[in-house]
Parts: sequence; structure tokens; C-alpha cells
Amino acid sequence: MTDPTPAPVRSLGNAFSLGLDGNVAGDPTHGLLAAQLRYVARLAAGLGETLALGRLTSVSTTGTSAVSAQISWDLGGECVLRGHVFPPLTGPLHPPAFPLVAPGTSGDEAALACLALAHEVPGLEWGVLVRRDRSVLASVGDPQLAQMPEVGVRGLGVLAGLDERYRETCVWLGFEHRTVVVSPMPKGCVVLCLTSVDTVALIGDLLRVRATLAPIDMDRVTPLAAPYRPAEQVLDEAEELDDDWAWEPDPTPLTGARFAGSVGADRPRKPREGRWFRRSQAS
Repeated sequence: MTDPTPAPVRSLGNAFSLGLDGNVAGDPTHGLLAAQLRYVARLAAGLGETLALGRLTSVSTTGTSAVSAQISWDLGGECVLRGHVFPPLTGPLHPPAFPLVAPGTSGDEAALACLALAHEVPGLEWGVLVRRDRSVLASVGDPQLAQMPEVGVRGLGVLAGLDERYRETCVWLGFEHRTVVVSPMPKGCVVLCLTSVDTVALIGDLLRVRATLAPIDMDRVTPLAAPYRPAEQVLDEAEELDDDWAWEPDPTPLTGARFAGSVGADRPRKPREGRWFRRSQAS
């Protein structure tokens, strides 16, 4: 994966590491950054399984402060981190970007224009624009829309797991076969899958996408795929459906030996008056 860290500050980075035993060395945040990267690595590893991208090998960020970490995994699935964290830049990271559409453009048209720009990125396989409620609003390339809500969930989780100064522009997830880029957007994020990365051009395009979506009411954009629903919500809906279709209980009490212990079973039973019973009394 191409290292997105700006070249002028690459040599000034402080090395840090996180071992299997949880020992952290060199982390300027006293272990907080290492813990965030470990969380992001575990969350992003699910993308490799869902999209068949192979194992996660690196996590890098571009923002006011930049991070570049190499990821390895042991047999138990625990990750080991070795990387560098770079000091904050004195000036703005990137110049202001201009929107792609004219003022007053509908949200649907703006979303399509943003993904149309992403289509021109060299090495792009697919990309999606995901709203904060996990709805997929627009896509480019040939993504499997059935998997994109889960991709959006993990992408939003990756951004939420890092301090804002590290992921202001992008988070770069390097897998064995592809690179996945997650970029924060107003009320959502953009997720791109790439075979090669032109860092400078891609960051400029994503900043234009962000400037385009800033004045747009994302809640009014028509989604392409339904939002991802947690298992608890699905189970709750299933219980409500069962309640709606449940049969009314029969108030008639059940009697007989086979229904012992049921409603009405505690009533006194009449003595048996069959012929065998009368003969036994007579004897």
C-alpha cells in the first residue's frame, strides 16, 4: 500500500509498538493511540473477511497528525502493531476545495456527482457513500450492495474509533489484495476499494466531495440499500410479529390424566363408578 504520510514529516515520526502481551512502547499518548489502532484493526479485519480482501496488513491515517502502522496477527487472532506517529503540521493540511455542483442541487444529484468524480480515481474498483444511519446513498463501480451496509457500519466504526486529529481526511486500510479508504463526510462516510493509490489526487477529490455534501441534507437522499440492522432489533421485530399472529388461548380447561398439572387439574375428581369398582367394594 502506498504510504499516505506527507513526505516532509515522515522522518520526524516517533516509533511505537504494541505487543501481544499488551505492552506499549513509544506511544506519546501513553497507550491510548495503540488501543485505538488495535480496535480499528480488529474492526477492519472483518472487512477483509466480508469482501475477500485477505488479511489486514497496515493502517495509516492522514490528518492534522498522521499515523502509519504495520499490522501482524498471531494464531489466536491478536494483532501486533509497529508504526510511527507524526507531529501536528503547522499549516493547513490541504487547501480549500470547491463543490462539484451548483447551489440548490438536489441531494440525489449531488450524491451521484460525488461518486461520478470518484469513478475517475485511478485503480478504483468500487465506492459507496454511506449515511450515518448505515444507508447506502450512492455507489460507483460494481459493489455487492447486499454487503455494503455492513461495510458502512465498519467504516463508520473505524472513524469513530480514532481521535479526530488522526482521521480528518482519510483512514487507509491495507489488505493483502486491495486497499480500502474510509473518509469522513457530513453525516456519513465514503468507502473506496482500490487496487492502486494516488494519494495526492485521491485526497483532493475526497475534499471536493466533502465540500459538495456539506450544504446537502443527507437525510433526504434516497438510499440504494436498506440500513444495517443489529441482531437485537431484528429479534425484537420478530417477537412483535409473533405477538400479532399469536392465537388466542382456549379458555376451556383441560382434564384427564394426560393433562395433569394444567388449568383445571386441581379440581376434585368424581370417584369411578364402573363395574370393576362396584365389585371390589362388594367383596
